[in-house]
Amino acid sequence: MSIVRAANDASVVATSAPHGITSAIERFPLGPFVVPRLFIGLWQLSSPAWGSAGKSKMLSQFQKHVNAGFTAFADMADHYGDAEIVFGQFRSAYSGPESIFCATKYCVFEPTTVAKDGMGDAVSQRLANIKSDKIDLLQFHWHDVCFLPPDLIHRYIRTTHASFREIQHCI
Repeated sequence: MSIVRAANDASVVATSAPHGITSAIERFPLGPFVVPRLFIGLWQLSSPAWGSAGKSKMLSQFQKHVNAGFTAFADMADHYGDAEIVFGQFRSAYSGPESIFCATKYCVFEPTTVAKDGMGDAVSQRLANIKSDKIDLLQFHWHDVCFLPPDLIHRYIRTTHASFREIQHCI
């Protein structure tokens, strides 16, 4: 069952959750996507300090989240352990992979000039890790934003609604 709220263009989708509980998942438009208001964060896969589980248990938990209507996974990055890789294995094996939203990061940790080649390599690696030809949401994560000249900040903001091909021309 789907109910559309005209006031904010969000919808509530009733889904079947474990133990027969019906769960209402509110969704909202994010660019061309309609996603749940709550994303499943995968940062905890970055280190055994946050706990550990075998890959089969992680994949099982991912499936439980999707079954409950939580179809958006986020907070992945190249330095968050196997988060992107395990997510990619899950989504590529899922019968409707396009229905699972992926948000990951392109991270820069040192004051440096971001170049097209480096960015292209990083995006290509993200794509390989998530086993996809597209990234639904790529977050640019830079620790030292004060290092960016104002005109460069505007160029990065301009890439927000761009394809990878368009992003290559902005840097």
